[in-house]
Amino acid sequence: MRHLPSSLSSSFAVALLTTAVLDAPRAQACIAEFVGVDLLGETTPAAGQTDVPTNARIFFASTPGELPAAATATVQRGDDEPTPATIETVSGGLILTGVALEPLTTYTARVVLAESAEELETGDVFEDEAATSEIVFTTGDAADTTPPTWDGDAVVDTEHIPGSGPLEWLFMTDCGPRSAFDIHTITPPAVPADVALIELWFVDVDGDRDVVAAAAPGTPLEDRVYDAATRRYELVAIDIAGNESEPIEVQAAGGGGCSATDENDAGAAAVVTVALALLRRRRRRA
Repeated sequence: MRHLPSSLSSSFAVALLTTAVLDAPRAQACIAEFVGVDLLGETTPAAGQTDVPTNARIFFASTPGELPAAATATVQRGDDEPTPATIETVSGGLILTGVALEPLTTYTARVVLAESAEELETGDVFEDEAATSEIVFTTGDAADTTPPTWDGDAVVDTEHIPGSGPLEWLFMTDCGPRSAFDIHTITPPAVPADVALIELWFVDVDGDRDVVAAAAPGTPLEDRVYDAATRRYELVAIDIAGNESEPIEVQAAGGGGCSATDENDAGAAAVVTVALALLRRRRRRA
């Protein structure tokens, strides 16, 4: 039986050790690219809601993505024929425009993103409720022009996610290397019952604002950040009629941001360094 030379067998052992250590903390699945829109089942007005303001926004919560070209929407007044409506993409979902609501009237609003769920092609999971949504609601006798208010303070939490490390290029995966990043989770304060959506705006050093997340009340908002700088945000509550609250400012300190060597990766680099040192020492003895 032939044996590998001691130097070669040592090199082989180091390679195995390097592979095991580097691969262990990076057992992760790739995130598939999202190309379409799914309806999430949450609507404003809610199904069966009464006394809806006559200036209400008809809102269907959805995932972000590309709206199918065949998507259609209608709003039906009582037993009348459905009237076509325009679908507009906004933060957090879709709104129907081009239809005026009359007082004390029952309406049926319907969105159809595709004739069948398979036509959405949003991934490998298809559900009928992701393709269509319908709500019935009744308006009140007046419009709502009162902006919502906040009750309490926002809560901020930051989680640091390690990166792939400096030696990732030796063992590339289908996902490729991953930079370290922070996840800022902001839980908004309480809001009135008629609030339909809460938006999280990032405010840069020049004062420019950009929406980074949106969700229904009671849902924390997240932002992924690839630098360690403190981030300035504003929260804005939007009620069923589209009235916006005064923004409240939130500061989120960086938890580490992007780094070449981080946590498990630092340990991996240390193990490999020790292994290489032992290999050189063995060669000198030989």
